[in-house]
This record gives sequence, structure tokens and C-alpha cells, in this order.
Amino acid sequence: MATIRTIRNHYYLDFYDESGKRDRKSLGLKATKENRKKALLEKKKIEYELGAGVYKERQKRIDNRNKLLTQGFDEFISIRKNASTRTIENYQLAFQKILDHFGDIRINRITFDEIELLETKLKQQISENSIASYFIKLKVIFNFFQSSGWIAENPIPHRQMNIEEPKTISRKDLEEILQKLKQRNRQHYRAVALLLLTGLRISELIRLTFDDIDFKENIMIIRNTKAGRNDKFPLYDDLRKFLIEEFPDKSGRLFDYKSRHSMKFFYKFIKSEGYDSYNFHSLRKTFISKLVNSGMSVYDVMTLARHKSIRTTLKHYTAAELSRMGNEISERVKMGNILGNQNETPLKKLEYGT
Repeated sequence: MATIRTIRNHYYLDFYDESGKRDRKSLGLKATKENRKKALLEKKKIEYELGAGVYKERQKRIDNRNKLLTQGFDEFISIRKNASTRTIENYQLAFQKILDHFGDIRINRITFDEIELLETKLKQQISENSIASYFIKLKVIFNFFQSSGWIAENPIPHRQMNIEEPKTISRKDLEEILQKLKQRNRQHYRAVALLLLTGLRISELIRLTFDDIDFKENIMIIRNTKAGRNDKFPLYDDLRKFLIEEFPDKSGRLFDYKSRHSMKFFYKFIKSEGYDSYNFHSLRKTFISKLVNSGMSVYDVMTLARHKSIRTTLKHYTAAELSRMGNEISERVKMGNILGNQNETPLKKLEYGT
């Protein structure tokens, strides 16, 4: 059933597998008298497995035991065809930390202790939030390795990012930021100003084209690919004026930014100018907070902010806004009347003929 071959002074086995397909396997042995005995033993072993119908299953187990990190990661990525480019890039960045530390070794050689050493090393280079971000993605990758049977346990520990609530930007800081950006780089100024005027997310801003803006109907279409929907946004007067004045060429994309990474200018700017308590999301939060504090209804704010859940919108209602609503209850609803704590205005008695 199997035949020993000598090729380039090494032993190989030729045989037909269980499906009848011809196969050749290197025995990793030099063609010597001593190794001939080992080759014969391997030949008998394979012939037995082929006869018993267990050869493919054993080879699969061997392949799983010897699966390299890059081989496993390639399979992980191959099943995520619907993932965004940014998501894939983030997985690749996290996985690169593993490769840089271990090299392309077998997956089952990655242990809890080894990962602990990697984490200790990373703490000397990057922030704990960055480490947590990498580990969250690595845990997903190694969960796939575990479900594929390449490892018995996932060695990546659970880590959680400590995300600070973004701050709203004060009027004074906003004016200074916009003025400085306007003087230094017009495109950067336009991007930041538009984020402030609309509350757009970065991904939505980058995709925005003039085909999405209808100046006749005063509507802007915002494409949310993550949620798989298109939202409509009103082209209110100030926004309309800004777009007309700042974009003389109204065709194609509004901005040349290719990805979120190409907009790092803002982080560099706010750090150099002493505004490092803010970030891009601060612009969105400032926009939403201004809507809230204008007295606009929570449902209107939810629509304009394009929140999926009203609970997300309610988080933006500040203590000051809650105080305002409390005063509204006191003045309009007069709940104290129910408890007898306030003088209830008597109802006017209506008489026939009046």
C-alpha cells in the first residue's frame, strides 16, 4: 500500500490516502541503513492507519498540534469577510504584538505565564488602556483558536479599558480651537467645525460626499455602515451657510481623509495647544449637549444624534438640565397638590347660560 522512495538522499513515502488520492510524505530521515529501519516502521504504521480508516483523523490532530500562529490568524481573518477594514486592521495590530514577542511559533506553545511576561513588557512601552485594547482583540482571536481545537484553554486574560467620559468643550476653548485651526490648515478647520455643527462620528464624516447633501430639500444623508442604515439630518441655516461658504467645489467627497488614522492631526493639535482633556468625541458630546440645553425634546435629540436607544440620549442630560426639568415639573405639573403641600387653585364653577 505504501512505498519507500529515496529523493535527494532522503526517505519519502508514496501511498494512496483513504479517498484514493495519491499522496507523498517526507519522513524527515536521511537515506541511511539505520534510518531505513525507521522508515519501514513508519510505512507499517501508515498502512495500518489507512487500512483502519483513521489516517486522515490522525493527520488532522497532528496538524492542529503544529498549527503556527500565522496559519491560525489567517484562518481567523478568512471567516470575517463582513468585518470592516478598520476592524481587521485592529486585529492585525493586536496580533502583531504576539508575533513581535514570540515569533511565529506553534499556537499551543502560548501559555498563561508567557502572556503575563508579554503584558509586563508592554507596560513599559504603552498605557494600560492600550494594553487592554490589544488584549480584548487577542482574546477574540484565541477564542477562535480554542474553538478550532488548536488549544485547550484561552491564555489571554480578561482586560477592561478604563474609558473616561468625554468632556464637553467650553465656548471659550471652542472659539480658540477653531480660530487657530482656521489659520493653520483650512481642511482641518472645516473637518472640526463640521463635526461640531452636526455631531457626526469620524467614520461618517470621512464617507460624506456632496451626493449625500440635498440643498433643495435641505437634507443630509448620513451613511452608518456599521448599523447598516442611512439617516437623514436637517440642513439647518447655520450648517447650510457653512457648507456653501467653505466648500466652493461641491463635488465628490468633502474630505481627503482615508481613515481615522489620517485624522491624528487633531490629537497632535490639542496636545500641543494645551487642550488635551478633549478628543474628537468631545465635539459630538458638545453638539448633543447644546441640543439638550436648548430645551429640545429628548426624542428630537435622539433623532439628531442618531442614537439607537433612548437610554444613550438620556446620558447626555446634565445635572443642570435635570434641574431645569425639575423646575418645569414644579411650575407646570404641581405634583405637590396630590400630597396637599400646595394650595390648589379651585376649579371655576360653570353655570348654565354662561
